[in-house]
Amino acid sequence: MNKPQQNVASRRRAQLRAVAESYFEGMVKKDMSTVPWDDHVVLRSPLAPGGPDTPLAGRGAVLDWF
Repeated sequence: MNKPQQNVASRRRAQLRAVAESYFEGMVKKDMSTVPWDDHVVLRSPLAPGGPDTPLAGRGAVLDWF
């Protein structure tokens, strides 16, 4: 991998790590508003109302559920 590709991969890895850390920190603090949810997120969870067949759509719906 050349230098520009390494920089892109390194930045992406750091971004994904930061998102994962914010998710787990939000779970610990019971405050998921710090997670950088996309405005158009679609979340399927067996614990959500309706189960995995009824996804939560949108940042607001995800935050309301948590």
